[in-house]
Amino acid sequence: MVMTTQEGGKQPAPNERNGDIWPLLDALSQRGIQVSCESGNLRVRGPKGSIRPDELHRLRAQKTEILRELADVADINRIPVRPRVPGCQVPLSVMQQFWWRGFLQRFGLTRKSRRVCTEAMRILGPIDVGLLKECIKLSVERHESLRTTIRTINGIPTQNISIRPKYDFELVDSSRHTGPRSEQDALSRVEEFLDETVDLCAGPLMAVRLFKISAERYILVAALEHIVADGVSTQILKGEIWKSYGSRLRGAASQLPSLPVQFGDLAMWQHEIHHIWTRRHVPYWTEHLAGAPYLSIPVDQGLVEAEKPVGLVLSKKLGGTLSAGVLAQARRSQTLPSLLVLAAHVVIVSRWSKQRDTIVALLSNGRDRPELAGMIGYLSYYLHLRIRIEAKDRFRNLLDRVKEEYHLASEHRDFGWAPLCVPGCRETYLNVDHVFNWLPDYWSDDPCADIEGRMSVKPFPVPSKVACKFRLSFCEGSEGIEAIVQYRPDQLRSSTVESYLRSLCKVLKVLVHNPDIELTSLPVCLC
Repeated sequence: MVMTTQEGGKQPAPNERNGDIWPLLDALSQRGIQVSCESGNLRVRGPKGSIRPDELHRLRAQKTEILRELADVADINRIPVRPRVPGCQVPLSVMQQFWWRGFLQRFGLTRKSRRVCTEAMRILGPIDVGLLKECIKLSVERHESLRTTIRTINGIPTQNISIRPKYDFELVDSSRHTGPRSEQDALSRVEEFLDETVDLCAGPLMAVRLFKISAERYILVAALEHIVADGVSTQILKGEIWKSYGSRLRGAASQLPSLPVQFGDLAMWQHEIHHIWTRRHVPYWTEHLAGAPYLSIPVDQGLVEAEKPVGLVLSKKLGGTLSAGVLAQARRSQTLPSLLVLAAHVVIVSRWSKQRDTIVALLSNGRDRPELAGMIGYLSYYLHLRIRIEAKDRFRNLLDRVKEEYHLASEHRDFGWAPLCVPGCRETYLNVDHVFNWLPDYWSDDPCADIEGRMSVKPFPVPSKVACKFRLSFCEGSEGIEAIVQYRPDQLRSSTVESYLRSLCKVLKVLVHNPDIELTSLPVCLC
């Protein structure tokens, strides 16, 4: 059916316009009815007889407004992120505003915060400290976010981007001690460093410490404040530093690709499209999140809540056979491996928490445009999936529901705007204690990188200083899929987390062979 621009219908009253357009279009979409703008006309596609007369009347009556709204939405995806005009005032990005107004105030902080985005590495072999500093400086020069502090103008926070590279580097010598004492001294100093707070307005918001244990043993810690970085940013920074270091050791120039845009350009883009996003998506999120609590995992009895909680990590590799089975079942189910595992995870935590209607926060790294792929900054945000489990569900039914929720959340992605724009949503966001995350490919790089045959770099785990109760992440590596749980030991015992990981593997082993099994028959045992 095509409605031309001349087709009739009385114009709606002003208070009838726009507010109910998107709930109507969303309701039609969920029934397989597509409404689109083609050559200036409104086109409606769907099964014969699927659209009701009253809905058809509303489409005709509000045709002009619908065409304008659809054109605006299409423009969001067509508007490129471009370099901004030099010298302009740069606003905070959406997630920076959320961090500034939400989490910092929640923890009683105004200008000071902790550097919660941390990448720590153990270095074995001789290192050229001067060359390392040059390579770090190169990345700081490449990324505006690493030269950024926060400045308030008339009470409004903005990004203050320095032209000169500004970061904190220090070599800390623990080699005066002998044997295990040098390692213990270095570990103690790492803890002290991570306990430091930073003034967001004074900066610098990036600090690097190189702890020397011996002539060929070091620990390198790069710490960034969350308002200028996210977890992906630390991985990008690590990769850039060692690529530059390896190139310079060979006597070659750094081969890092150019950056088409900077984080400040993305913040300007978000600022420009905000009014379009508000009209399109606020009605959806207001209705969709209403009345559903976030998944609340029960706290283990007998534990005392810490004044300054830290996060510990437990992990479990699924193994080559089970990993291959998960990937194969995902292909057969025409879905992403992350969504299949998420559905299995929901089954377990639904029984654990005794919740059948809940919101799960699926972390997106926010780099879905090619020009953002190598960007350092606070780009990550949550995709909120409202998942309902029915009493007689089979796993395939639940998986279909998870897939539908994922596509709806992606279509209406909020970039973090929901807690700022949707009534009553901010506290829901702030109280999230459970996050699901499927890590990008570069998390599965060789855990022991060889730098030109002269030294090796291995991951060095450090406790997180800001931790949610239960954060589940997955990565795909050469040995298959690995499940990683970050948790608060003052709220969950390690035995509880280990029990969860065992149940997850048991459930996945069943599902890869029998996705039609009833959920009540799945082997979930948390004890």
